Amino acid sequence: SCLVLADISDIAFKVDNFNVSNMSKIENKWISIMKALRASIELVSNFGYDSQTLTATYAVIPIAYFMLNSDNMDRLVQSSRYREDRKRISKWLRISLIKRSFSGQPDNVLRPIRRILSENPGEFPYSKIVDHFKGTNKSLTFAAEDIESLLDYKYGESHTFSVLSLLYPTLDFKNRFHQDHIHPRSYFRPSELRKKKIPEEKRELYLKYHDSIGNLQLLEGLPNEEKSNMDFETWLEKTYPDKNERRDYMQRHLIPADIDLGFENFIAFHEARDQLLLEKLKEALS
Repeated sequence: SCLVLADISDIAFKVDNFNVSNMSKIENKWISIMKALRASIELVSNFGYDSQTLTATYAVIPIAYFMLNSDNMDRLVQSSRYREDRKRISKWLRISLIKRSFSGQPDNVLRPIRRILSENPGEFPYSKIVDHFKGTNKSLTFAAEDIESLLDYKYGESHTFSVLSLLYPTLDFKNRFHQDHIHPRSYFRPSELRKKKIPEEKRELYLKYHDSIGNLQLLEGLPNEEKSNMDFETWLEKTYPDKNERRDYMQRHLIPADIDLGFENFIAFHEARDQLLLEKLKEALS
């Protein structure tokens, strides 16, 4: 982080780069470096990330470099004036994590991004960063099959939050959201499937799909706790007795409106919802 933020040409993490000259540059910029890193962590936290979901800490470094060279570092984190910049940074961060941009040799990603940021002061140059990496193995664009593969992520996997968050562009992630199973996870035990009279030939698919993104949504902590192990259809009607409110909830969480939401119809529900999620991801990643 210090090598990048102090504009030292060789940013490889090796002992030779921490020589007297470079350490002097870092020391002279230390207060600014420290403030930029802290502001970046606050911003990334506001995007909903924590130590489990921020799968590449290297991704914070370009954000910190942008912060360091901004005239309004403190205001970038909160001010409504910089909302569009935060949207661009957020999208770049989420896509970079999903695409594992910083795997392998992160120096080869950090160097060109630093150059682009340096040459384009002001707004975060999301499009220029994307254009630079097109056609490389660090590309930030998605082919159709890439987008479809995002639906394969499952509950508890480190990249699942990044994919889910793309489906909720208007959420204020300063509030903490849980990855909630729409149809309760406890229903998918083999003994429960037998008790609920799910045909044996369908049980394998129930077990295959229950942790997938097609059965996940982002809910704030209290609603998630209240929902707990309740039957989804029962919870939905109890929580949203008004038809208009129920419709709004279903649109917000991409719940198919024209299908039986009962647990016995889970496979059809999952397939229908996957199609809605796929369209939303295509829109988000266009």
